[in-house]
Amino acid sequence: MAGARGFAELFSKLDGTSFDGGLYRLIGLRDQPKWTRVVSAAFPKLAGNLRCFSYDWLGRMFALDSNRLIGDQLGVLMLEPGTGQALEIPVGFLDFHCDELIEFADAALAREAFGSWRQLDNRPLSPTECVSYRVPLFLGGKDEIENMERSDLSVYWDLSGQLIRQADALPEGTPITGTSVRGSD
Repeated sequence: MAGARGFAELFSKLDGTSFDGGLYRLIGLRDQPKWTRVVSAAFPKLAGNLRCFSYDWLGRMFALDSNRLIGDQLGVLMLEPGTGQALEIPVGFLDFHCDELIEFADAALAREAFGSWRQLDNRPLSPTECVSYRVPLFLGGKDEIENMERSDLSVYWDLSGQLIRQADALPEGTPITGTSVRGSD
């Protein structure tokens, strides 16, 4: 892929691979357009500029950002369904995989929290699963293991995307309180 040095080589060898029990996973080339659409629906201001290539145990998607160059490389974004934020990673694709994920694994992937989660549930995450927040952080949920559960990745992104879009439509600084989850009666 142009602007993503190392992309073709990585995916030719490791397409769809999961690492360390689901800590980090490469999205298969066939599934990248689907996940790019899902994430773009949650973050419509970024639609058309993303190409999702991986995700972590928290369901956070990593994408190439065609609007941002780091040297001669496309920048990387981390799109978080639990916080409703899109965060710029200050490196391109190759440096993200060769440096950030190795030297800054805790910052990039919340490796320490993953270890705590695995003490409670040591089953590897399947390619269709992530660990989600029961109450998203942007709706007042707490960033703690007790607020997390094993979830279907597609369902988590669908629900979070709807909530992110609704919250984004509110004036900045609007407090969100009194949230609840409705079960089927």
